[in-house]
Amino acid sequence: MAITADEYFAAGAHLDAEYWSNQDAAVRTAALTMAETMIRTLLPASFTFNDTAWKAVFEQAVFLIRNHASQTSGKVVTTQTIGELSKSFSVISKSGRANLSPAAEMLVELARKQMPRTVRFVRG
Repeated sequence: MAITADEYFAAGAHLDAEYWSNQDAAVRTAALTMAETMIRTLLPASFTFNDTAWKAVFEQAVFLIRNHASQTSGKVVTTQTIGELSKSFSVISKSGRANLSPAAEMLVELARKQMPRTVRFVRG
């Protein structure tokens, strides 16, 4: 890994810097492990992680910590009415992946574009 999560969330460089640094080490480690697993499923198995892919992992990790309870249901309450007790829900992610950070999703797409394009022709 070229950069670490703590470097990525360095004070002054990211809006979630304070939030990230205030989390217990165990929570950060668990979030990073979960996030890396999720991001790896979105990239080809042969993909070598670069800084962009790791940034996607870090964005996903902070997203997981912030939204874990909501993500288990795959939706979040967007409006709530007391009279008649109605609630409206919307999915968390534009792709329908309720557990994926929009920022991580964008970075995964960028990482895919950065993949080397190699074509090998074999005659025989």
